[in-house]
Amino acid sequence: MPDHTALPAHAGSTTPQTPQTVHPDLVSEDFVRVASFASPTEAYVLRGVLLSAGLSPRVTDDNTGQGNPWVTQAVNAVGVLVPGPEVGAARDVMAAFDAGAYELPDEDTTAPAVFDTQPALLFNPDRAALLSLLLTPIFGVAVQMANARKLAAREGRISQWMWLVVLTALSLLAVLGTHELNPGWAVAFRASIFSLGGLTATWYFISGRFQSKRFIAAYGPHYRRKSLLAPALGAVLGWLVLGALLTELTP
Repeated sequence: MPDHTALPAHAGSTTPQTPQTVHPDLVSEDFVRVASFASPTEAYVLRGVLLSAGLSPRVTDDNTGQGNPWVTQAVNAVGVLVPGPEVGAARDVMAAFDAGAYELPDEDTTAPAVFDTQPALLFNPDRAALLSLLLTPIFGVAVQMANARKLAAREGRISQWMWLVVLTALSLLAVLGTHELNPGWAVAFRASIFSLGGLTATWYFISGRFQSKRFIAAYGPHYRRKSLLAPALGAVLGWLVLGALLTELTP
């Protein structure tokens, strides 16, 4: 740690000082030691700060510090000296330096992202895909198609319709197969969890995940979302009704 205890200026100094006994090794030609360090590096840093303030500092005993590092660290042998008349100004500069006045401000050169204006609230397609593990992949595709209609997007519409037809057919087959093995009102949910999980994951990684990426790229990661509660409850009710009908109609 630097020792900022300054010794009094030479008798010819114009800066008022408290009378003290000055060691002859610390004063040379009207120069007064204003700080002591354990390493030359720290001393030269302070010298640069004082130079930037228009003062005339010198570093003393830096060679001694390099040749005898153990002694230097023990007694802070490397010193910074300034002319006697500059002692007061040097103290002010060192106080400002210790307070952080010379720290460089953090510079953020990253330009703020500019996003498009979102025309309508959108369902979260990733959350819809997660709910599809329970509500069958039909739910995820239907939600994404609803988002596309809100944006009047024509891109990928044919692909979405193809996925809807294929996933609807496979989901109904899975529900009917599960009903044959274990009928009940919740047959669609059992089919979705135990038979359609792999199909849902395949659809998501091939097609479903890209809508979310497009939304984030266009409207930012915090784009305005619409709740999935109503469509999810509608899907639950629809599958329960189908399960009840299958249970009642199957002998």
